[in-house]
Amino acid sequence: MANLTISLNDEDKKSITKFCDRIGITVSGLYNIFTKQVLREGRIPFEIGVETHNNIAVKELNGRQ
Repeated sequence: MANLTISLNDEDKKSITKFCDRIGITVSGLYNIFTKQVLREGRIPFEIGVETHNNIAVKELNGRQ
């Protein structure tokens, strides 16, 4: 078994630990699940993006219709 060290700011670590406690897993378990999902799907299992002014404007226009 290998060890992995990650850096999080204090508030994020507190929040993710609280989340994991609520669902009954460890933070290490959470990252193991994430890793298995990435390896199974061959991709990051969620969308990563940046909101641009154009994307925001399109969403606002679509919401008015």
